[in-house]
Amino acid sequence: MSTNRQSSAAARTEPDDRADQGRTGDPKPSFARRGQPGVRQCVVTRTRRPKDELVRLVVAPDGRVAIDLLDRAPGRGVYVQAERAAVLKAVGPKGIGRAFKGRAKPLSPDAAAALVDDAVRRLGDRLVELVGIARRAQVAAVGMDAVLDALSETPPAPVLLTTQDVSERSRQRVLSGIQSVEGADPTTTTVVPLTINKADLGSKLGRRDVGVVAIRPSALALRIVAEAARRDGLSALPHSRAQEEGLIRDNGEPVGGRSN
Repeated sequence: MSTNRQSSAAARTEPDDRADQGRTGDPKPSFARRGQPGVRQCVVTRTRRPKDELVRLVVAPDGRVAIDLLDRAPGRGVYVQAERAAVLKAVGPKGIGRAFKGRAKPLSPDAAAALVDDAVRRLGDRLVELVGIARRAQVAAVGMDAVLDALSETPPAPVLLTTQDVSERSRQRVLSGIQSVEGADPTTTTVVPLTINKADLGSKLGRRDVGVVAIRPSALALRIVAEAARRDGLSALPHSRAQEEGLIRDNGEPVGGRSN
């Protein structure tokens, strides 16, 4: 009886891609549809944000810290804004002690950077996985002609994904397709660069070469945008959004709070 209650509770709280398949026009991610608040506090900036703008850090029984991108790993976890500077601060020598009360092993600067870089790689793989799910759910337009058709629909496809080796001519063609939609705001379509080439994406989608994919309005489109934002936030950029918003100083210290 206890096992059944735990299983049903997990099903209520964990996002499930299967719930997103085939649902279009849904204005909120799956966790919001289920009545969950989906808001947590960042342990670095002390600001409250939607969970899809954060990453969860967990500590294993052996003291190792991991980034739980799917928010499913067991154990005590804390949430951090999905920005490289914030995560590096959280797993730094002082931040990690405060977050996990001495139960986590400290990371060297190189190990901390490698941890974040691995999360960036996994989020890139996650985006490709979501494109495959979107195609099976019949909300993905694959290939140039199909993408241009999806961009000319009302409403136009809100997400455009391009491979790393798509030609500049093809890129400009689809961007022109976004701008040519009469009465549409070009900024409503998010362009997401993928870290995969045309041949590899095509093989995953059952095609020869695929350089561009559009996602029609759906919960999966929202999820792809959110995961791309987390990937870009964790990437090695000179300044993070947290720094631009004045939540973290250039040295990684939170603004308005005491240093660790």
